[in-house]
Amino acid sequence: MEADNGDQDQELSDEEEEMEPKLRYERILNDMPEILRNGAASCIAVHPKFIALGMHSGVVYILDHQGNNIRNKELQLHKDSVLQLSIDEQGDHLASCSRDGKVVIHGLYTSDHNQVLTFDRPVGAVAIDPNFYRSGSGRRFVTGIDKVVLYEKGFLSRYRTTILHQGEGPVRNISWKGRFAAWATDLVRHCTSATPSWCNIHVAKVESMPLFELHLPAAHHLVQDELNSSTHKENIAKSNKLQ
Repeated sequence: MEADNGDQDQELSDEEEEMEPKLRYERILNDMPEILRNGAASCIAVHPKFIALGMHSGVVYILDHQGNNIRNKELQLHKDSVLQLSIDEQGDHLASCSRDGKVVIHGLYTSDHNQVLTFDRPVGAVAIDPNFYRSGSGRRFVTGIDKVVLYEKGFLSRYRTTILHQGEGPVRNISWKGRFAAWATDLVRHCTSATPSWCNIHVAKVESMPLFELHLPAAHHLVQDELNSSTHKENIAKSNKLQ
């Protein structure tokens, strides 16, 4: 019997080794291994045109999807760890925040709308309006420290600020996609309609968050959930009209 059990265990082990991986992946090579040998990455943002890689040194690398470092796109935007990166829909502008207390809006092709904000503490989250590249968009972006603040250009191109949320501790992550923006604290995840009223449409309570620094709450998941939900409701409404 013991021999039979041994054979069965061996067969199970062989089957496990032969199982196809659930996710197919391909390592990014070219300049990427050398970059990571010389320093540690702290965050990443992926755009259809390129990859932005934030480093603990404060440098932001702009690479193509094969890992080639694009010439003149090695950006020393900060003096300490880059904590979050955000790219507009067109891939023209990049927002970054850092432990050095700075938020940087950087144009990859023009400096016309470059902006640097300095705070007296680390800035943990930032999100740029997907339509930032468009004239008349207000060149909006959102920052998160202990409150969520919207920055929007108004009269004479001066930025005005609006506090969207506060009172629930440090803001850990912000994501802005389409007509929805979301942010996460240690306790709550919020999703908001990115319209003039900025109406809060969803709150998800977080019961516990162990080892928080290792497991950041994924605000972008909440945005996608709301997008899926809204799309589903719109499809039902259209279907009812046709009936």
